[in-house]
Amino acid sequence: MDPTSEVGRFEEKIRREEAKVLGQQELAASSLDAQFNQLEDLGEQTEIEARLAALKSGGSKAAIGAGATAPADDTVDEADFDKL
Repeated sequence: MDPTSEVGRFEEKIRREEAKVLGQQELAASSLDAQFNQLEDLGEQTEIEARLAALKSGGSKAAIGAGATAPADDTVDEADFDKL
């Protein structure tokens, strides 16, 4: 039995295992990327829904642009001045 053929088979087995692990890492990374994309899409959808709610409630333009609702009469409390 030739010892170099044994070494060659062992090296080939190692290369296959390395390729298998790299493939698994790529699949895991693409799954993680897909999850981040879904989260970004969810965030955009939430912002759109918040803007729509502000439009429906008659919120100010600043509130609509910020994606939040604000009181329509734009009242200011003394607590707001204390924050400044």
